[in-house]
Amino acid sequence: MTSDNAEAYDIIHYVIDNATMGFFVAVAPSPMQNRIANLYTSRRTAVYNYSELKQKFSYSDLSLWADSQADRDILFILNMENALSNDESLASFNMSRDLLAKKNKVWIFLMTKETEYRLSTFAHDIYSCVKLKAYFTEEQLEDFESAETHERLKQYREIEERYMALPLEDTPHNQLLSAAITLSTIAELYDKCADKHNAARVRKKVNDIKFTVQVMSITL
Repeated sequence: MTSDNAEAYDIIHYVIDNATMGFFVAVAPSPMQNRIANLYTSRRTAVYNYSELKQKFSYSDLSLWADSQADRDILFILNMENALSNDESLASFNMSRDLLAKKNKVWIFLMTKETEYRLSTFAHDIYSCVKLKAYFTEEQLEDFESAETHERLKQYREIEERYMALPLEDTPHNQLLSAAITLSTIAELYDKCADKHNAARVRKKVNDIKFTVQVMSITL
């Protein structure tokens, strides 16, 4: 993760972990917005991308889509600069504040710096309800891939701790095999982060599991 954007990534992570509803803004260059949303993809998230839809903001369209995401509570709305490119769409978005809030969703609106400025200047109603803002600067692709790897390691942390603590002699054969596969993936992520110590630590557990499984197979 680049140092310039570390705080912005932490803000989005904090919102996803702690927010239950409300409006949030992420300011990022258009090419980055889809990458940012993909970084936080989970069963709780859904993405509405105005660069693909080629349409201006419409409350009815966005509302119908949000209602179709009944099992998703975190909604990433990408490329708002396309949706709010004229005064009429900006005014419509501004007036939609209360209706969108009633959806009880976490709304994360991603937009360019220029659009965020227009929103803060000419859409006071909705902008005053923005709880947190994250500001991203342009990243090279390799920097983003590093940020994505660190984020995946965060998501694996609890699984890693559980599998590393598995008692080898008392765990069923199939569970050990599953743990070995997952831990191998985690070791590869540590390699990508140049964390040789943790990569070696996890691989030792994988090797211990493989040896135990081989012994189990012989004794069956």
